[in-house]
Amino acid sequence: MVKKRSNNSGTVYKDTKRGGYRAQLFLEDGRRLSKRFSGLDEAIEQQANDWLTEQLYKISKGQFINPTGLTLGEWLVDWLQTYSKQNVRQRTYERYLSLANHCSPLADYRLQDLKPNHFQKLYVSLDQYSGETRKKVHNLLHAALDQAVHDQLIPYNPITSVKAPKVIREEVITFQKDEIETLLSMAKPHRWYPPLLLATHTGMRLGEILGLRWMDVDFSAKTVYVRQTLQHPSTGIIFEPPKSKASKRKISIPEDTINVLKEYRKKLLEKSFGTGMSDLCFTAENGSPIQPKNFERWWKELQIKCNAEWQALEVKRKALLAQKVDIKSKAYQNIVEEQKETQKAHHKKFHTLRHTHATELLASGENVIDVARRLGHSKPSTTMDIYGHSIPGNDQKIADKVGKLYNLQIEKSQSS
Repeated sequence: MVKKRSNNSGTVYKDTKRGGYRAQLFLEDGRRLSKRFSGLDEAIEQQANDWLTEQLYKISKGQFINPTGLTLGEWLVDWLQTYSKQNVRQRTYERYLSLANHCSPLADYRLQDLKPNHFQKLYVSLDQYSGETRKKVHNLLHAALDQAVHDQLIPYNPITSVKAPKVIREEVITFQKDEIETLLSMAKPHRWYPPLLLATHTGMRLGEILGLRWMDVDFSAKTVYVRQTLQHPSTGIIFEPPKSKASKRKISIPEDTINVLKEYRKKLLEKSFGTGMSDLCFTAENGSPIQPKNFERWWKELQIKCNAEWQALEVKRKALLAQKVDIKSKAYQNIVEEQKETQKAHHKKFHTLRHTHATELLASGENVIDVARRLGHSKPSTTMDIYGHSIPGNDQKIADKVGKLYNLQIEKSQSS
């Protein structure tokens, strides 16, 4: 039996074939909007009427969202291409693509069917990744779904009520003073010793060092200016301005570092006499920009050379080769595996030099604002979050002052 309504207000009728009620109305574009409700009692009929009334209310208020079969996976692809690619750097875009891949468990869900618990389950399924990565996935989804609301694809953002995954910041890894000295000593004969020394004495990022030009070095003022960075996304090497205003900065460097750069530049001028020298301070043998992966490979090899445990195993490995032992033998393979484990346990990323520089400065009592400026952090709070553990504590001094204060109070009490 059809529930009579006024024109353009839809209908609710009994679906005898499937056993229930169906509510429907026609939209302005001629499409039919319909929903079935299982059951034949009055309560079910009322649910159908309530649903229809809700849709009509949304239409009257301009809040109605046309039903769409668009899935989250399809929307993420569209959002990345339409809204992100043109507004972020190439490496950032590629990182977004990687984060979007983590959302594959939800890719086939229709946008309009997504609920908060779907995202919570997604984060649980990503427990093999760090909290930082899971939070970035959350932020990516939040931004994409905010745009979907703006484009009237969904009425509200279902992820808004979902708490972002918790990030537990681990204490940064640093080098000991003797480790730095060994690395610098071992690297001294190599042509990439100057950039390594500069990283040690400034805390500059690898991209900032590889993008440094001679015009950015002020020998008389003993400073370097960070004005561009070298990046190597999938499209090839590119030069970009620093990511933030704070990253574009001037850094003072020690005199011995300036002298090393002077000598290095002198040798380059002699070598390139008549052919012209690159504007970049540090280049590959052929004068082209250094690919970060090549520099990282050299850095990895340098650490291996400085590792006594690995070197001892290398002597044993070569001794077995000299004895013409089968490389598939258990004895040989055991040494190879030990070397891999040793390398894995002791290898530190090049970025560790930046952490070490910042930690040493703060531990020596340098002002956190000055250290933040040197590192190119937009806010001192960022520096504090990462390196706050390095700042010398004054808890004992406070305890001594409190003790003296209360001793004074006790003395006054006794004298009275």
